[in-house]
Amino acid sequence: MAGKMLEIGKRKIANRKHEGKAGLVRGDGLQLPVMDEAFDVAMIAFGIRNMADPGRALTEMHRILKPGGRLAVLEFSIPRNPLFRSVYLIYFRYILPLIGRAVSGDPYAYRYLNRTVESFFPRDVFRRIVEDAGFTNLRVKPLSFGIATIYCGDKP
Repeated sequence: MAGKMLEIGKRKIANRKHEGKAGLVRGDGLQLPVMDEAFDVAMIAFGIRNMADPGRALTEMHRILKPGGRLAVLEFSIPRNPLFRSVYLIYFRYILPLIGRAVSGDPYAYRYLNRTVESFFPRDVFRRIVEDAGFTNLRVKPLSFGIATIYCGDKP
């Protein structure tokens, strides 16, 4: 699956005439096959929670960034508003898996999703992990009423 996604991404880069400005590399997020200080930006969307060691993955991203480089992490989160959180968790735990099963035919994928999201670090804890990886000037912005959060930081 990752190989196909990378091919689509490479075609998009070519179609938008971004060769030489953007690149995609397939590799282990805990040991990126990239030289130190090779990139201006490192980003991950909806995947850091699936890393065996998110702190180590962030340290790797820090390693490959040039000084002044920027990190962006987009990840699902649990809304903080108690009323919205209650409604959302009912949807997330019971309704979404039924819809996912009907659409994809795979009941496991959507059960896995809510378990990984609910067991991921709270925002303040993950913020500290990002900072411990060496990032500064960290900005944390909840999106969609807290269903997702974006973490942006800089490599000094």
